[in-house]
Amino acid sequence: MESEDDPLDGLARLIAESAGPGRERALAERELSTLAARRPALRPVARRWRDNVAELARTRTDDPDAVEAFVAVSDGLCASLLLNDAEADPEHIRAVLGRTLRRTHQ
Repeated sequence: MESEDDPLDGLARLIAESAGPGRERALAERELSTLAARRPALRPVARRWRDNVAELARTRTDDPDAVEAFVAVSDGLCASLLLNDAEADPEHIRAVLGRTLRRTHQ
């Protein structure tokens, strides 16, 4: 990982915590998202995580497709960790997140 102060490192650690000490929080957020899909009044609260992740991505890129991919990958990594019993590797998570921010075309 790059540094303790790097927001991407912080996000990777937070996502990794979904497999351990942050599991209950991550489950509650996932349940809130499902409930918000049925109850529009809950959507602003449920979107807060995605909005914060998108804001972080925008500090690294102005490509809206990359921002959308970054948010989707973040959500997917969290869901995957909740479904697996394996320990999470923050360095691997950071590498996957970082890959979504790299330009694939010039």
